Amino acid sequence: MAGFRPVQSLTGGDYTSKVQTFYVKSTHSTLLAVGDLVVETGTAANNPEGYSEVDAASAGGLILGAIVAIDPNFSNLEQVGLPASTAGYVKVLTDPYALYVANVAAGGIVATDVGLNADVTVTAATATGGLVNSNMVITSSFGTGTAGIRIVGLIDGAVGASAAVVCRINESSITSTTGV
Repeated sequence: MAGFRPVQSLTGGDYTSKVQTFYVKSTHSTLLAVGDLVVETGTAANNPEGYSEVDAASAGGLILGAIVAIDPNFSNLEQVGLPASTAGYVKVLTDPYALYVANVAAGGIVATDVGLNADVTVTAATATGGLVNSNMVITSSFGTGTAGIRIVGLIDGAVGASAAVVCRINESSITSTTGV
């Protein structure tokens, strides 16, 4: 199971009060799922509520947060995730201190990578049998330079390919002084 799953916050509390609604335009190009990281697009003109708009994150850019819920489409109740070319609303965890569990891509992680930064491998979500799964993972290229994700710890001390780690957003659009 890939994607970024919130587990707690560095501030000690849960994340429920730090979720905001955002709009996704029908021009987005991939299936979005719970657990996908998103970025602000810098516009809010084409939705009735004036919500800020988001789309799937890309490696090397500022990250707003992870999708924790997708509003239902009442005209298509069988819809799973938010399909490409379909407008909709998503709930995003915007807490810059949120901690997530995520997997590391092939190539893996070793114990000395804890505390280092890495980018995200952005792969579109997939839908199978009525379920939709995020496919976003952390790259296995770690370093001290700026990158989107900071490794905080290992889950059960596991290392290697596909190991699960505790991480946080390192390059957050919430804390950055750079606009979108």
